Amino acid sequence: MKLNPEVLQLNIIEIEDDNGEYANTWLLFQVDPEEYIGRKVLVVPRCCQRRKGSQDRWRVNAMVYQRERGEERLLGWEEFGRLVLAWEKEKEERGEGEGEGK
Repeated sequence: MKLNPEVLQLNIIEIEDDNGEYANTWLLFQVDPEEYIGRKVLVVPRCCQRRKGSQDRWRVNAMVYQRERGEERLLGWEEFGRLVLAWEKEKEERGEGEGEGK
């Protein structure tokens, strides 16, 4: 399994729900709700948001693990963290350097 895959995370922002308040609070640009309501879908990459996704990388990695292993449930961040530490220890014991053995 490859750890920390680089992904483009896109969020769909529902303008209709709050007349654009969420978008105008958390995006790096202003949104005119009239331009979107009933007309367009606003899809925004994470890099254009003020929100910091502290759990995004864990969630993506845990979902990759879940898909590759056929797991029925998503591992919690603590459980997945212990798994990553075990993999890193095994890798270190095998003498594999950074970026090798993926």
